Amino acid sequence: TAGGDHDQDIYTLLGATIGDPEKDPYSGYILGRLSQDLDGDQGEEDSPFYSLEDTYDHSLNGHLYEAYVDFHDTGLDLLRAGRQTFYDTPAYVRFDGASLAARPDEDDSAELGAYGGRTVHEYESSPEGDAVYGAYLSEALWTGGRGRIDYMHLEDEQQLGTEQNDLWAAQIRQAGGRDLQLKSGYSWLEGAPREFDARATWLPYETGWLVQGSYYALLQ
Repeated sequence: TAGGDHDQDIYTLLGATIGDPEKDPYSGYILGRLSQDLDGDQGEEDSPFYSLEDTYDHSLNGHLYEAYVDFHDTGLDLLRAGRQTFYDTPAYVRFDGASLAARPDEDDSAELGAYGGRTVHEYESSPEGDAVYGAYLSEALWTGGRGRIDYMHLEDEQQLGTEQNDLWAAQIRQAGGRDLQLKSGYSWLEGAPREFDARATWLPYETGWLVQGSYYALLQ
């Protein structure tokens, strides 16, 4: 409530795993949210509580964040189809499509991956023309250190604008014993520097504390 304005909503978040990845030939995962306006209307635009949910025609609305199936008897480390989310790619992306990953070396030091599909945004009215595909190589460099190189083609006006679709990225992770994790990354958009980030996470095992520091620079 605020003055004469009021709003009542209820939100329900559901995350569920279907099947046992260790035993079943395939398993699934779903993550979604339902929202209900309990006041019986979608609110007025001049209300301080007016939200994106109020722009829809119905008081009950849902968003599907992830919904995918993993296939386990394929000889690959990962074969996934459906709506999925990637955080380690040059740009954060949620898409409807497929992804795979494999470790060709016997010592599992290297990992190759690829993915492709159509990008998804919760509040986008027309995803026509949006697409993503890419590949990456991850390799153990030394004790506690791992590097990754990515290529990503992203046609998504909301994230990159138009006529700029190709991204490259390199990142290094370093573990300092059990408690310290370091990560640094650099990316390029159409051959020009795009962003740089560095992050340190200290998680003392027996104390329950989490200390984290980060630096980020948007170069383009």
